[in-house]
Amino acid sequence: MVRRYIAVNSTLDQFHVSLTIVPKAEGFLNFRVPASTFNFILRPNSAWDLVTLVKIFPEVDWGDYEFKYTITKLENPGGNRPPAADDQNKGTPTKPLFNIRKIDVSGIGNEDIRRCEKCGSVNSASNYLCIDCHHDFLN
Repeated sequence: MVRRYIAVNSTLDQFHVSLTIVPKAEGFLNFRVPASTFNFILRPNSAWDLVTLVKIFPEVDWGDYEFKYTITKLENPGGNRPPAADDQNKGTPTKPLFNIRKIDVSGIGNEDIRRCEKCGSVNSASNYLCIDCHHDFLN
């Protein structure tokens, strides 16, 4: 079994994400725990695989762990953001447009494909976004 954690940014802003996996107890974790902190720059309107975990023993539970992460909005690094976008969002409560998702995947094989309902391109069944049009298969 494979477990992916992805960050999805459907905003016009760039974010810096810093992520560390921390065991919660002294118990057995059924995957290799990375020793370092991962750092990512998540561009506007994009998604990124933060980390992919693979079980050592498929029949055993994952174990108890958590993520420690910080998400920092980067201030207009290239000046590419249209100025009107700020005015549209002022004072209007909106649902979060940036999130980190957990995806459990099992039974991945070369024959497992899915066709995008938006553009029709062929994708792996394990993909969460279309490789051509970036349609979100999870929603």
